[in-house]
Amino acid sequence: MNILTLCVLTTLAFSSFILYCGLPRPYAKKVTIGRMTVPLVFLLALTLRIVLSVSYVGHTADMSCFSSWADRMATLGPSRFYAKDYFSDYPPLYLYILTPVGFLRKLFSIERYSEIHLVLLKLPSILSDMTIGYVIYREAKKHLGLLSAIFFASLFLFHPAILLNSSVWGQVDAVFTLFVVLVCVFLERQNLLPAMLFYGLGVLMKPQMLIFTPLLILGTIHYVFRGRFSIEAYVRACAYALLTMAMVILLAMPFGLNNVYAQYFDTIKSCPYASVNAYNFWAGMGLNWYPQDTKFCGLPASTWGFIAIVLATAFSIILGLRLKTLRGKYAVVGSFLIITVFTFSVRMHERYLYPVIPLMILGLIGFCARQLSTVPVSKEGEPQKWTLSPTLRRGYLVVFALIGTFHLYNTGHVLFFYDPATYKWDAFNIRFAGIMMTVVTLAFFLLVFRLQTDKEMALNPEELAFRIANPPLKIAEEKTKMTKLDLILLLSIMIAYSCFALYDLGDNKAPESVYSPAVSETMTFEFPEGHEAKYLSYYIAPEH
Repeated sequence: MNILTLCVLTTLAFSSFILYCGLPRPYAKKVTIGRMTVPLVFLLALTLRIVLSVSYVGHTADMSCFSSWADRMATLGPSRFYAKDYFSDYPPLYLYILTPVGFLRKLFSIERYSEIHLVLLKLPSILSDMTIGYVIYREAKKHLGLLSAIFFASLFLFHPAILLNSSVWGQVDAVFTLFVVLVCVFLERQNLLPAMLFYGLGVLMKPQMLIFTPLLILGTIHYVFRGRFSIEAYVRACAYALLTMAMVILLAMPFGLNNVYAQYFDTIKSCPYASVNAYNFWAGMGLNWYPQDTKFCGLPASTWGFIAIVLATAFSIILGLRLKTLRGKYAVVGSFLIITVFTFSVRMHERYLYPVIPLMILGLIGFCARQLSTVPVSKEGEPQKWTLSPTLRRGYLVVFALIGTFHLYNTGHVLFFYDPATYKWDAFNIRFAGIMMTVVTLAFFLLVFRLQTDKEMALNPEELAFRIANPPLKIAEEKTKMTKLDLILLLSIMIAYSCFALYDLGDNKAPESVYSPAVSETMTFEFPEGHEAKYLSYYIAPEH
C-alpha cells in the first residue's frame, strides 16, 4: 500500500468520523468543554501546517514562479512587473501579497527555498486556511453550539486534501476560496456591500472567481426584491457595484490597466486542453491533456464545456430562487457551481475543486441550524427530529466524503507521481477516477434536485415552524358507527334544546288594530303627568 492510497483511506475515514461526531445531538449541550479547547485546536492546526510546509518544498514549478514574482515585485514594483518577455499568469492581488515576501528575503538575505523562505511563500495560503476555519467555527457556534463548531472547524482544518493543497503543494487556492466563503456568508446575512467587495478581490486574485458570479446575481435579486421591488435597494445595489468596480480599477492601476487586461484574458485562454490533470468527465473519456478542440459526440470538447457553464449558471440561479430563504443556500449553490464546472467544463486543473470542501461544510451547518431552529422540542428542550430527511442527510454526507477523497487522490497523484516524460495521459487509474468523479457529481445533482423539490425545505423558517406546530388533522382509517344509545342521547339533546330555543325565539302576540296615516298627517301622543317616553316601538306591516 503506497502513501497515496493510505492518505485516501484516511481522508474517507476522517471525514466520516468527524461528520458523524459533529452533527447536533441531544447530549451536545451537556458536554463540558474547556476554555482552552478552541485555541488549542487552532494552534495545533497552525503548527501542523508549518511543519508540513518545511517538510516538503512543494510543486517545483509553482514555488519557482511564486519566489521569482516576489523578488521581481520587491525589485521593480508593480509598474514594470508585467512584460512580454517575462512569464506571469496571475492577476495583481496575489502579487501584492507576495511583495512583503520579496522585501523580507532581500532585507535579511534569506536563502531561496530555505525553511524560512518556504514558510513565507506558503504563509498566505496557511493564514487563509486558518481564517476559513475560523469562519466555519463562528457560523457553527452561532447556530449549533460550541461542540459542533469545534467538530466542523476541525473537519476543514485537518482535512488531508486541504493540508495537501496549501501546506504541502504551496498553492494559493485557499486565498481565493476565502473570498468565496466570505461572499457566501455576507450574502446569507443580506449584507451586499462587503459581498461585492470580496467578490471584486476574488476576481483580482484568480479568474476562477468568475465561476461564482451567479451567487452575486442571486444575492442582488434577493436584496432588491425583498417581498417586492425596492427602488431604494436597487439604487444602493448599483452604487455598491460601482464602488466595487472602482476598487478593482484602483488596485489594478499601478500595474497598468492595459497590462492587467491583457494578462487576465491570456490567463483565461491558457492551457487549451480538455482537461489539465483534472480527473473529471473528460479525463474519464481518456481526453486528459488532449486539445480542447477534440470532438466528442460530434462537437468539440470546448463547446460542450461552454454548454456546461451556461447550464450551470442558469440552473444555479433557478436553484437559488427555489430554495428561497433556506439557510446555507448560497453555500449549496456555490458547491453546485464549482462541482459542475470542474466535472464538465474544459481547461480544468486538479486543484480547482478545492472550494467545494468549505462550501459543503457551510451548507451542512445551514441544514443543521434550520433543524434546530424550526422543529418542535421535547420537554427537555431538545429537538425531536431533522427537517432534512434521513435519506438526504446521509446522501449529502456520503457525497461530501467521496468528493473530498477524490480531490485528495487527484491532487496527490499529480503532485507526487506527475512526470511529463513518463506520464500516461489515459492510464486506467486516471480514467477510473474521472468516471467515478462524474458518478459522484451526478449523485450530487440528484441530492440538489431532491432538496429543491422538498416542499418543507422550500418554505422559509417561519412557515415551516407554523406547519410543524399546526399539523393537519389525520382522518381515521376506520369509520366509527353510532349505537342506539348514541341516537337516543342525540335526539334527547335536540328536543331539549329546541324547546328552549323556540320558547325564547320571540313574543307570540301581534298587533290587533290597524292605523294607516295619510300623507303629511301628524300624530300626537299624550302621557300621564310625570311620565316621559324614552323610546317608541312600532310595527310596520301591510293590512290583512
